[in-house]
Amino acid sequence: MEWDQSFSIGCDIVDSQHKELICLVDQLESSLENRLVPQQLGAALKFIVNYTRHHFSAEEAFMETIGFDELENHKKLHNNLIKEVTDILLSLKHGENLNSEDLVKFLVDWVLKHVQEEDQKIGIFARKKKHLAEQSECKLKAVNSRRQLILTRLEKLKGLFKQKLIEIEDFKEQKVKTLANMLKELGLNQLRAGFDDLDYFLSQDVICKNERKAIVVAFLQKSDLQKGLSEIIEIEDKLLYLRSFHEFEMITDNKFDSLKAEILDTVC
Repeated sequence: MEWDQSFSIGCDIVDSQHKELICLVDQLESSLENRLVPQQLGAALKFIVNYTRHHFSAEEAFMETIGFDELENHKKLHNNLIKEVTDILLSLKHGENLNSEDLVKFLVDWVLKHVQEEDQKIGIFARKKKHLAEQSECKLKAVNSRRQLILTRLEKLKGLFKQKLIEIEDFKEQKVKTLANMLKELGLNQLRAGFDDLDYFLSQDVICKNERKAIVVAFLQKSDLQKGLSEIIEIEDKLLYLRSFHEFEMITDNKFDSLKAEILDTVC
């Protein structure tokens, strides 16, 4: 289960949280291969349900802001999911042997259906009232401008290489450095936007997968994880930052689990 642009409703904070929710459920789905024991499954579900509460609160606040006409019904859908997953957690706590595959399938199906169907109604409503139109247009212009600036810098580097003023290794090194600096310039609270830029450059063959990894690692190596987590505002951005260190094996599994638990405490 991966994020797809069809999930977007056009509101930055809601879309960002949807990405994180889908990522969390995807991680839970992938972890089934490790045959989770009930305690591990319970811990994973607990994190998801608490993050989901956090997300629902923000989403409902947005719906109130735009005067969404189906707000009360939408709240009921949120409350129903929280109740169902909470009941599952209580069952696990009381020692019931529940089927992990069925539980994860339930979550995946619910998230897909809710985000693709129910949450899309929010985006349609907001666009009709023009709440998101100007915001989306401004964001698109800013993103395009930022990407064009990076492409211009890379073209200059390519020009130096073609003129044989720098060697291929220097070109590759400066290319990674340029994009790592892009992430630094954006800042930790815009890390998701920076990663989106890297994915765009990857899709356009501006960089390859190995270069993307090298760029992120170069950026993270100059970052202080603990300090960074304290500076990042949004929960989902903290999780993205932490997960990046773990993905590239820059922290241990135990360290990852410990810091993730600390983040959970701020969600609750």
